[in-house]
Amino acid sequence: MSKLSHQFVNEGLILPSNANESRVDEVQILSDGGSVSVCNESQGESVRDQSVSDETLLYKEGQQSDNSRQLDEGQTSDSQMESEGDFDDENVEGTSVRVRKPPLWLQDYVTYFVSGYQDQSEPATFVEAIKSSERKEWQAAIERELQAFNENEAWVVVDKPKDKRIVGCRWVFKKKKDSNGDVNCYRARLVARGYTQTKGVDYQETFAPVVKLSCLRMLFSMSARLDLEIDHIDVCTAFLNGSLNEEIFMRVPEGFSGNFKSDKVCLLKKAVYGLKQSARMWNEKATEVFLRLGYKQSDYEHCIFYKSSSNGVVFVAVFVGDFFIFYNDKEEIVQLKKSLINEFKIKDLGPVKKCLGMEVFRDRSKRLIKLNQGQYCAEVLKRFRMEEAHSSPTPVTSGVKLGPSEVKSNVPYQEAIGSLMYLALGTRPDLSYAVSHLSQFNASHGPGHWQAVKRVLRYLKGTSDFGIVYAQGDCCITGFSDADWGANYDRQSISGSVFMLGGGAISWQSKKQSCVSLSTMEAEYVSLANASKEAVFLRKLFCQLFGTGSQGPIKLHCDNQSALKAASNPVFHERTKHIDIRYHHIRKLVIKKEIILVNVPTHEMVADIFTKGLPRESHCRIVNALGVS
Repeated sequence: MSKLSHQFVNEGLILPSNANESRVDEVQILSDGGSVSVCNESQGESVRDQSVSDETLLYKEGQQSDNSRQLDEGQTSDSQMESEGDFDDENVEGTSVRVRKPPLWLQDYVTYFVSGYQDQSEPATFVEAIKSSERKEWQAAIERELQAFNENEAWVVVDKPKDKRIVGCRWVFKKKKDSNGDVNCYRARLVARGYTQTKGVDYQETFAPVVKLSCLRMLFSMSARLDLEIDHIDVCTAFLNGSLNEEIFMRVPEGFSGNFKSDKVCLLKKAVYGLKQSARMWNEKATEVFLRLGYKQSDYEHCIFYKSSSNGVVFVAVFVGDFFIFYNDKEEIVQLKKSLINEFKIKDLGPVKKCLGMEVFRDRSKRLIKLNQGQYCAEVLKRFRMEEAHSSPTPVTSGVKLGPSEVKSNVPYQEAIGSLMYLALGTRPDLSYAVSHLSQFNASHGPGHWQAVKRVLRYLKGTSDFGIVYAQGDCCITGFSDADWGANYDRQSISGSVFMLGGGAISWQSKKQSCVSLSTMEAEYVSLANASKEAVFLRKLFCQLFGTGSQGPIKLHCDNQSALKAASNPVFHERTKHIDIRYHHIRKLVIKKEIILVNVPTHEMVADIFTKGLPRESHCRIVNALGVS
């Protein structure tokens, strides 16, 4: 087997069969729909098939498919047969009969393609759950869910009304895993089919906020510095605590005890999961409870509640049914948990170990907190068959720019981008530029784009244990802003910014600018203006939570002196008069001394990693500067 073939085998693209593999010298898989090329060294020939669909790439030795689109061991494509001239001379009623031969490129290797991912151990329907090998666990989960509906008086069984829309429902089954990846809970959720609701009749408003990840990371960073306790409380069936204002009827769910005829339905009293307004109703209920308990709601992050006294402080971050409590006032936290027990059915999970898919590791002696997503990384690599791939030193090849492709590949491109995006938003700022850049081509990706995605996955393979580390360091927020002028394929510039606290990144962004910049100075100026908005938000939130004098003007670093002068001096001239007025807001912030602009050498610009692919040495240096290790 050649060196190149061995590489594809390791990446999970080609599996060697028992055939004589010495015949094949080189195998190449193209990701534009699965084109495959095999070169036979002894004959010096090359055979290439046409672009095929997802089904065409699925093969199993010794099996044949009834699907005419699928190429099996005894079939080949029309174009290939015509090119090889393998037609029988005999005609039956004027129709030529072709001699079926196995394709040359399938004699030594079996190829396969991953078109999607689903945990087969989780049933998709109620019938599958009660017939599975784990039916006892799923049946117990169903009974717990129905019991929660009864305890919360979520519905009343009534006669089916006339001229009323009846909302359907279904069961959703999920296995909950702990930080080690072991199943610790079987969850069955009864979900209403909210997509059948009509606005203005069945619901009005639907918006419900959740705490921002940047605000959560700020609280984790300050907890490391102040040595705050961090507890996790889970509200069981949180949405069932919210009351409905509209009259909604739902079908009787499967598994509901009792003999009901088809003319019976459930009149909903509580906000069942799946309804469009359920999240809003629950958020209003949670907000009302915390305000009644004497907590203040942040003016800048409505899902953070805080309370301070002479004994200490308590911060509560709300993300749907998860409460993350940061505190050093133990008396208050005891009273808070008692009050929450009286209001909701909760699970006190104790010190936080997992937060929204992020594992939390803490060293109290060194006052260190590390957030990473190692378990999620392993699941992503397994999903795309890259767990045995060779690692890559960087996520993006330096200097390579991609554009739209006219030939779309039959690969799980969007699934891969979506999987990587949660990493880039959570604990992996080093993936931000790669994910932001590649996400532009969700509808126009080709072979080069898929190769770029696989490079990111290979980089993830070697850095799956990376995470953000917060330590007892500087308690002031500092920011960095950078731009790469005209770097995108459409000649628009790329903005990048990051804000640091306690030695680790708490907020970052890699984004294509919405305007076309005419110079490097203009691109840097626009990037500064965008970063200043995040700086103002973080400063105001920080001062409200930790005291007015805890954070002075945020230092915003930039490596372009022309942009710094344009932001510090409100002078209009030929190079700035055309810039949109919305970007000149940074000048007001400088005058009001809410931010301080600082020049920094290019080699010390931490935000450079959010604007372009970097060489290995520069990439590793900036990753360490971001607190990622």
